[in-house]
Amino acid sequence: MSRHVFRTVLRAGATTATLLLLGSCLSAADIPPETIAGITYDGMPDDRGIEAPFAKVLLTAADDPELAAATAEFRAKLAAWKPAQATDEFQRLGNLLSLLSLADLGRLTCESEAPLVILGQLREAIPEPRLIQLLARCALTPGEMDPLLDIPEFDLREVDRELVRKRMAIYARKMLGRMLGKLPR
Repeated sequence: MSRHVFRTVLRAGATTATLLLLGSCLSAADIPPETIAGITYDGMPDDRGIEAPFAKVLLTAADDPELAAATAEFRAKLAAWKPAQATDEFQRLGNLLSLLSLADLGRLTCESEAPLVILGQLREAIPEPRLIQLLARCALTPGEMDPLLDIPEFDLREVDRELVRKRMAIYARKMLGRMLGKLPR
């Protein structure tokens, strides 16, 4: 879909559902800034809750030795994990969002620290304007993502593809909201 058609549909008062349906035709570079600015963050799960937790800061060994050790182990595994280095940026992001989702669903010890670690890695690897576009695409078109359901390197597995997709979209919105200053960092 061309950017012109998308903007015309947007100006015509398209609902979020219509935009999601049309979103599958978009590449990340096609998402207009006004669409990204219109993404809402109402109803997001609490960062300190059970669903899609997201730490505000990484704790040190002095704060919590067990959690710091688990986070360090997660970083080491992440550095060696081949899907985190996919050359296609959308696929790489999808792989990392899958990992976050499975870490959350599997109650990994550092599940709330993992999003900070991964967002940091993404910010180092992908220029900010492009990362914002990619996260917006994931948030707007969760059905377009093909989640990983089995990640043996982290001992994580899930059978419900739609549940993983839902978590991927939540984490994409949480990361996007932080990058745009619409959610607390």
